[in-house]
Amino acid sequence: MEIHMYFEPETYRHVLTVYSISLASGFGSAVPSITDQVGLTTPGGQSGSDPTRSSKQQQIRYTLEERFSDFNTTDGITLPSHYNIHFTQEAQDGKTTVFEWDMTANEVSENMSLDPRNFQVK
Repeated sequence: MEIHMYFEPETYRHVLTVYSISLASGFGSAVPSITDQVGLTTPGGQSGSDPTRSSKQQQIRYTLEERFSDFNTTDGITLPSHYNIHFTQEAQDGKTTVFEWDMTANEVSENMSLDPRNFQVK
């Protein structure tokens, strides 16, 4: 896994983190074919699996980007009020899936009293 963190050079504020990992396909198939699962064989007596299938598989790549922006200072503490997450999965079959979440804080509170019952395990 690789993790890259980015900071504003003037303020040293943490503005971006990128997490990435690539998983190589294993030798052989992690998921047996349907013919392997039910025990079928070809007319020549061979099982239904394709011996070259694992060599055709691509790596699986995951990337998660966190972006922090719109920094505000409240009582001497500077925090981002905008938070964006961008997740990408590149699958072995060549398909890419992308998810994105975008959040904005409207209010920051500090030194709030908390009810101890909130931390009880039921």
